[in-house]
Amino acid sequence: MRPALRPTLRALTVLACGLSGLVCAPPDDAPTTSAPAPVAGALAYHADWRLEGVTAHADGAWSVTNDLGHVITVTRGYLTTYSVELAECSDLDGATGQRGWLRSLLGGGVAHAGHDDVPNPVAMQVAQVETLVPLSPRQLGTAAVIGRTYCRAHYLVARAPEDALDLPNDVDMVATALLLEGTWQATPEAAPQPFAVRTSLANGRIAELVKPGDDTAFRLDTTAQPGARVTVWRDPARLFDGVDFGAMGDRAVQRALLTNLMDDLQITTTPVVAAEG
Repeated sequence: MRPALRPTLRALTVLACGLSGLVCAPPDDAPTTSAPAPVAGALAYHADWRLEGVTAHADGAWSVTNDLGHVITVTRGYLTTYSVELAECSDLDGATGQRGWLRSLLGGGVAHAGHDDVPNPVAMQVAQVETLVPLSPRQLGTAAVIGRTYCRAHYLVARAPEDALDLPNDVDMVATALLLEGTWQATPEAAPQPFAVRTSLANGRIAELVKPGDDTAFRLDTTAQPGARVTVWRDPARLFDGVDFGAMGDRAVQRALLTNLMDDLQITTTPVVAAEG
């Protein structure tokens, strides 16, 4: 199991998400897939999917069986990653750091790194839309190394602005955070029934940094480690857990999906080690 967040961090996450309309969830199991080697001199943000428990189809669609025994097949989907940023280890330590971090999450403008009126130089704040059919890894962006120490990262899914990157041509994703279409079956033998989900609700998560395949928290010192690959892992196999399209209303389904999206989220860090001499 992943290490639990400190009580202060968990309380801050819940408070920030509750005040801003975000949906938060506790950490869970770690992924088994290792991240590729990072690039020296930069922080490279990536998003990826854990594919255990996912059945891929030749046309790019994919199926999972949720904890209710329902079979869900996704034939079209898009997700808007609004931002991702590292947080310095001191950002949530003490009242001053806590207030600064809450302002950065709730202010709606440029994110801060626990320092009043100072933009976070390692934030990736370019909203972008990724296709979910097929599921594939994505590079989100890069930031220059600035020689600080980071312990956590914040990942935010929210409605796409008009200037978001990679807006699709087949559907309007502006003002949409998550779109999913496909079929569901109450049992594998049941006839498929169509479903469609579109939501503008936001979903955010603060997570401890860990090494790939390691459950322990990791401090990324970019003075000693001049560069890193930071990967946000999502778990589609658990995305539909608890979702009953036949019994739940639209908003309940949306909230369940957003909660599940963050429930098993993990952010791994593969650092570059500075050369000796």
